[in-house]
Amino acid sequence: MAARVVLAVLNLNKIASGRVLGCCHNKVPVCTSYYNNLQHWRQFGDDSPSSSDSDVVLPKRPSTSFNRFYMEKLIEIREKHPDVKTVTGLSKIAGGMWKSLSEEDKKVYKDAYLKEKEEFDAKMTPKVKQLMKEKALEKKVEKSKKKTKKESKSLGRPRPPPSGYSLFVKEKSSDVTHSLSAQQELMKDLAQLWKAMVEAEKKPYRDRAAIERAQYQKDLKDWEKKMYKSGRLEFIRKATINELTMPKVTKPKKRD
Repeated sequence: MAARVVLAVLNLNKIASGRVLGCCHNKVPVCTSYYNNLQHWRQFGDDSPSSSDSDVVLPKRPSTSFNRFYMEKLIEIREKHPDVKTVTGLSKIAGGMWKSLSEEDKKVYKDAYLKEKEEFDAKMTPKVKQLMKEKALEKKVEKSKKKTKKESKSLGRPRPPPSGYSLFVKEKSSDVTHSLSAQQELMKDLAQLWKAMVEAEKKPYRDRAAIERAQYQKDLKDWEKKMYKSGRLEFIRKATINELTMPKVTKPKKRD
């Protein structure tokens, strides 16, 4: 299991560097997103979790001695240092207080940690260990997805087009200024109004959305081609990668 997790992580790192992986089952390029590679690993891995794994309650990792002390003193620290707002600043103050404690005072927190750790270790069956490794990998995947999405925006990725309903809402609420609660009520009213409209009334909004969607698809493909030339494959959809990497088949000319 551990070896398989390591292999999956290594494959994710390959994707991050812009390499296209070959699927061990069908020998075709897989999507360069972390999520798809994880799904591939879960589907074909020998140790893939079964449906019954969803019933397993994963134990919470024990809080360290310092974290226990920090959480206990956090309110006190904030009251004495109202100008300190960041976690880093609060942790720095707590760290100084922790260092000034005697070993006897620290022992209370250390004993509580050791007791909780002992209970945690008792719950760590092979199945639980496997699920916790998978959960950690999924968190890594989600974090990488968010990072990739943020970076793609900075590189000029086109924004997704609005739907017909979104255009309708924007048009009806653009000249109206409301409080937050009034805005929520307005959204409810517009949703009911849209639902009651006949298709002919919705068509102008949907037609505009279709035009914007077609332009978006064109702009997105042009942007992906630019990323492909730059070697940034992690931002490109699987279909576009296949289109750019698959050799073009030319039809033989018909003989007269």
